[in-house]
Amino acid sequence: MRIATAGVALAALLCPALAGSTDSPLAPLAFLASHCWTTQIDGGRETDTHCYEWMHDGRQLRDRHVVRGDKPDYLGETVYAWNGERRRVEFRYWNSIGGQSDGHLEVAADGTLKFLDDRYVGPDGVAYVFASEMTRQAEDEYRILTRYREGEAWKEMWTRHFRRAAAAAAPPAPAGPEALAAGVAQLRQAVGEWNVVTTQYAEDGSIARTMPGTYRFEWVVPDRVLSGRSDIPEQGTASGILFFVRERRATIEMVSVGADGHPWVMTGPVDGETRTTPPTPLADGRSMQLRFTRFNVEPDRFESRMEVSMDEGRTWKPGNHQVFTRSTAKEAG
Repeated sequence: MRIATAGVALAALLCPALAGSTDSPLAPLAFLASHCWTTQIDGGRETDTHCYEWMHDGRQLRDRHVVRGDKPDYLGETVYAWNGERRRVEFRYWNSIGGQSDGHLEVAADGTLKFLDDRYVGPDGVAYVFASEMTRQAEDEYRILTRYREGEAWKEMWTRHFRRAAAAAAPPAPAGPEALAAGVAQLRQAVGEWNVVTTQYAEDGSIARTMPGTYRFEWVVPDRVLSGRSDIPEQGTASGILFFVRERRATIEMVSVGADGHPWVMTGPVDGETRTTPPTPLADGRSMQLRFTRFNVEPDRFESRMEVSMDEGRTWKPGNHQVFTRSTAKEAG
């Protein structure tokens, strides 16, 4: 439900009546200004980036955001301001499909920012009511919990974690010719059959076991989409793999699916060698994130390092190390 990004947009926060004024009604959200904040959504297939800036010497805060993925970009803009008559901070949101919403802010005793009475009306006239809570998790991170009203009941819509990017950074641009060429070269180099030795690490970083296996990659769409299969007989596992270039987002992505049916979506810059998954919820309530880096790349050999984070990317531990050797030393695809 893409209109629901209104709930996140409203979660865009405000700031002092004058930038830097600690007694301004907008002060609780001053940390957002002059920065962009990004989260991955839809299983990593889309990103939502919010960029905040002061208006009129800090008397209002503007949040411009873009949801970017396979579909046309979804754009929105929110302005936060003090309403002197109602004695509260209010916001109004507009989006690129013709919808808008209005609501107001309250600050709880524990510092939680509550965006209430967020009534969104789409271009078809249908209205939805949202309520969001923002909590700051770290200096460079905040969490948004959004609910929607159904009758007299409130139901959770989503929880999303936003991380701060470079100050005033723009949303990612389409890949340039050189970056795109570097990404295509990665895919071309992977085409073929590979003998792979996988070393898995235990929780304490020691080697748990080492297993041989095979990988095979071939083109689905030349220079854009690569399909593959991995087999590790000793572990009794097989996975389907898809690599593809996303020129609009300047990324290379990989999706790996095993017997459990869970798709691990890994994303990285089109001209880079590192790809990361979004945080994935676990049964015990924690979340797990994976990071893959390819290195020591030669025509018929390369290595891959997988790392694991249980705190949404703050710290990483070794997961496995793989050495790929081409089964026949002939030119890739």
